[in-house]
Amino acid sequence: MKLLTVEDDMSLQKGLCKGFCKLGYKTDAASNGDEALGLFYSNNYRLIVLDLNLPKLQGLDVLRRIRAENTYNIF
Repeated sequence: MKLLTVEDDMSLQKGLCKGFCKLGYKTDAASNGDEALGLFYSNNYRLIVLDLNLPKLQGLDVLRRIRAENTYNIF
């Protein structure tokens, strides 16, 4: 399963990615909302761990844009 971790605190981001990798997950990471959307549209993720307070584009705005896509099965 491939995950996307979106966190602007680099130490927390590295810790999350390291923990997910130890559990056997493949993980990509983004540090802002624009980068997260770029990765989302170019990859297929089963789970996104999304910080709400991000630079450039807030986490809730990222979530709204992802949910606005009708081609994805997102709840």
